[in-house]
Amino acid sequence: MMDVEDEASRLVWVRARIAAAGGEVGPLEDQSGWANRVYTSPTHVVRISSGRFRDSFSHDRSVISLLMGQLPVPVVVDAGEVVGRQWMIMERLEGQSLLRAWPAMQVAERRRAITSLGETLAALHRVQAQPGFTNPWIEDAMAESNGAHMYLTPPQSWHLGIEAMRSRKLLDTALVDRISDYLSERISLFAEDKPCLIHGDIHFNNLIWDGEKITLLDFEIATLAAADREVQALNDFIRDPAEVFGPEDDLEISGLSQVQGWLGAAYPGLFASPDFIERQDFYAMQRNLCKVYRYPTGEAQSIVADIEALLDGEHVFTGSTYDEAT
Repeated sequence: MMDVEDEASRLVWVRARIAAAGGEVGPLEDQSGWANRVYTSPTHVVRISSGRFRDSFSHDRSVISLLMGQLPVPVVVDAGEVVGRQWMIMERLEGQSLLRAWPAMQVAERRRAITSLGETLAALHRVQAQPGFTNPWIEDAMAESNGAHMYLTPPQSWHLGIEAMRSRKLLDTALVDRISDYLSERISLFAEDKPCLIHGDIHFNNLIWDGEKITLLDFEIATLAAADREVQALNDFIRDPAEVFGPEDDLEISGLSQVQGWLGAAYPGLFASPDFIERQDFYAMQRNLCKVYRYPTGEAQSIVADIEALLDGEHVFTGSTYDEAT
């Protein structure tokens, strides 16, 4: 039985899973991120859930099944649960993560990759989810008023984040009152939304680039929401790429200023709302409240500064980038 806390035990278990799948066992690379343990061999990828989100890999596999034949997706070979953690093994895709490929790419190739991303997202948003489709951990976040997990809850549930913030007393009461007013004054922006299936966590480490097309990875967060909510995670990544780096990554990511413009040219519908900028600000405020829960007090000070900037009328999506995108 694997000891999830012991690296040697994990590696023995991972190699056994790859061998059982008929793959090449070594050499193994540890590509773990902040959420899950991830190991790659020349032929397979093994993921072990952190256990943070209920049924996260079951949800991931259900979305992959839904998309199969409609979008490029990883092939799941096997899956299960060990010591209370879900796991899955997939065939390794050709190419590498866009995060790792980006530094060596020329501008023309970068644009091709982002154009492919826009086309892939447009196709994803056209996929019809089954009746009753939900994301289990987003349901849990709303039911339990878990503020740390509320960053993709529907805009209409904004009050749950405020209630959670008040109960934990993590921010000054007057500041929470201002945030509450800010969100309530803007909720009408979402009255006509038509939710579609979104990935929800678009950053370069969740994208595989093979020189021709982008393949999306990691559908644990996938949910039903307005299409423009897809821009939120990408915008967060562009502002702070290092936030998604794994513990062993030593990368310099630059040249991101044109990404949103290229994406908008490939998929104009992402930016079509006349209230696009204000909607992105609303999403950012929800996200910032979640970050206050997640980070230690010292780190939270910069998050409070971001919150106050939004309250003072600053936008998370810059005018110049928005003009390029539209």
